Amino acid sequence: MKLQLKHAKILDEEWRTGGLFTSLVGFAITGHNAEWFKAHLEMEVRASELRIWQLAWIPGLFQAEAYARASFEGAGLQDIDNHLAQRMPRQEMLNRKNGPLTRVILDQGIIEQPVGGPEVMYEQLAAILKWAKRPNITFRIVPRSAGAQHVGRDGSFKIMNVGRNEVA
Repeated sequence: MKLQLKHAKILDEEWRTGGLFTSLVGFAITGHNAEWFKAHLEMEVRASELRIWQLAWIPGLFQAEAYARASFEGAGLQDIDNHLAQRMPRQEMLNRKNGPLTRVILDQGIIEQPVGGPEVMYEQLAAILKWAKRPNITFRIVPRSAGAQHVGRDGSFKIMNVGRNEVA
């Protein structure tokens, strides 16, 4: 079921999101905006809090270079080194003194899917363990046994708190 504009307006008003849900419905109605990822990155770097639910991949922000390379190759992308040069520096925001409070929830299948093979997955899981040692970063795994009971089965998402009363 898709979020209807009238319901988006109610959510925006009740949760004081500054029109976030209304904007999202507008984006869904008008189609793809080629500049969306640039705006996403700008909000991500300003965020004081990130909440990420991922159903299919390790979130790009936490991907080890070999995992990112394997995912780009698997997608058939050209100029993989350029894609890596754009993706990997994003992790610098996590190294800030006051990096964002980050909560990542992953579906169990993500850590079992052999992206790039065993060596790549070993490196990737080691990277997650390294990130998880930070006091502001938490990873949780939703077990396969949760089945349809987990509300995140509809798809992946990220919520960013980018300031007072400003959520993206």
